Amino acid sequence: MRDVGNQEDISTEKSRANESEIDFLKRAGREVRDFSDRNEVEGCGKICVTEDPAGVKSYAIKFTTNDSHIGCATGPCADGYKETGETLHSHGTSSTVRANVADEVLSGGKYLQGTRISGQDLFHFSAQDFATGAGYLAAPHDLLYQKGERNQIDYGN
Repeated sequence: MRDVGNQEDISTEKSRANESEIDFLKRAGREVRDFSDRNEVEGCGKICVTEDPAGVKSYAIKFTTNDSHIGCATGPCADGYKETGETLHSHGTSSTVRANVADEVLSGGKYLQGTRISGQDLFHFSAQDFATGAGYLAAPHDLLYQKGERNQIDYGN
């Protein structure tokens, strides 16, 4: 297991020329979803933006993981980018797992190391997602957005 005291970088994804924000988020979402499918832990990142002198925006996400099945703490933006105030993350696994140190720390002791944790719903936002503010979820076949329980959008794949 990786050290829970340090976040591990998964990847840094940057938008391509003429790629819309949503198209970028769909593409980046597939990358972090693939990571979670392989590792059964969450991945997350802040959505960050920069603007060139002509006013053209570019986006970047520096994906990280804490090796937790139930949560993820985001890291900083890539150099030269600033936060938009929203995040993109993936849920770990729908399977029942045993809590690890990261789960215990990120849950504030709710899930003690070695105890069983029910799997996450990979297709929907969790109560914790709604509580932490607006953002995106990389679901298995769709990019989802929420700005509260009553304001959700499915952007498809």
